[in-house]
Amino acid sequence: MQKINRLISDAIKGLQTVTEIQTVLQNLASSKVFHEFADLVAHRFVTLANTTDAKIWREAARGGSQGNAVYKALQKTLKTNVGAIANQKIVENAQFIKSMPLFASSEITKHVANEVFKGLRTEEIAKDLSEKVWGLNNTRANLIARTESSKTMTALTEARAKDVGVNWYIWKTANDGNRVRESHQNMQGVLVRWDNPPAPEILIGEKSQGHYNAGEIYNCRCYARPLISLNNVEWPARVYYNGSIKTMSKLKFEKIM
Repeated sequence: MQKINRLISDAIKGLQTVTEIQTVLQNLASSKVFHEFADLVAHRFVTLANTTDAKIWREAARGGSQGNAVYKALQKTLKTNVGAIANQKIVENAQFIKSMPLFASSEITKHVANEVFKGLRTEEIAKDLSEKVWGLNNTRANLIARTESSKTMTALTEARAKDVGVNWYIWKTANDGNRVRESHQNMQGVLVRWDNPPAPEILIGEKSQGHYNAGEIYNCRCYARPLISLNNVEWPARVYYNGSIKTMSKLKFEKIM
């Protein structure tokens, strides 16, 4: 993503007017070379997410009598729904990346309007725009990288889970203290059903960000560990069920699986 950002910044380096900068950004956004580069980066996102997802499944399959059977069944899913999800995510991620030059152009328009209102000429404003574009796109690049990689991994994990009949997962955070938002820290270790995602913010009294599974919201570094074996859970466990988190015994949980 930093290479994408550098490509955009280099394209407008040395330009003298705002009009020139916006024209170059718009031309870049529609260029074949930029689109091919964006597709390549998007494909790498999905490849890395797929590798990480496979590791999570291997860890989830350890322990329990059915672990190996589920993992073997998992290998057969690669040419089914998982492949379709992967292709879908490549297309979605590529569109986000391809939007970066136009995003920068739009933000420049807003910035110029504000600076002109202060009394500056557009030629003066143009001098610092290369650095501003780098800052804008650097922030957007980091957001895209974190958010879309995480969402892609969750989508692949869920697709595989559905293929092999694994309906529940364990919500896992990045587990690095204050960097984890409070609403997600509250979800650490909670058992969640794929088709019944929680609204983590509501659960701690914050403004709702909607219902979503681990890794599906902006800047989220959480992930879903498939619940293959109940032996991998420390009982009693926290379970998201009927709109709230409840503490359940293994026997009680088995009744709602």
